[in-house]
Amino acid sequence: MLAIVFPITAFVTMGFEHSIANLFFLPYALALAGFGDAQLLVGSVRNLLAVTVGNILGGSVLVAGVYWLAYLHPGAEAMTSEALPRDTPDAGLERH
Repeated sequence: MLAIVFPITAFVTMGFEHSIANLFFLPYALALAGFGDAQLLVGSVRNLLAVTVGNILGGSVLVAGVYWLAYLHPGAEAMTSEALPRDTPDAGLERH
C-alpha cells in the first residue's frame, strides 16, 4: 500500500489536475480522520466533477485533433499515396 501512496501523493502535490489522482484525497482524508466536514465533501465532489469533465473534453479534443492532423486533412492522401510503391509489394528489393 505504501508503494502507491507516495507516488500519488507526489503527483497530487505537484498540482496536476486529474480525476483519478484527485480521488486520492478522499481516502487520504479518511485515513487522517479529517473527513467530518460536509463542506470538504461538497468541495471534493465539485472538484471531481469539474476535473472529470475537463479530462473527457480535453482528451477527446486532443485525441481527435491529433488524428485529424495525421490522417484527415486534405494533404494526407497525397502524402501517403506518394510514399507507397505502386508496382509490387517488394518493389526496390533485389533478387539474386
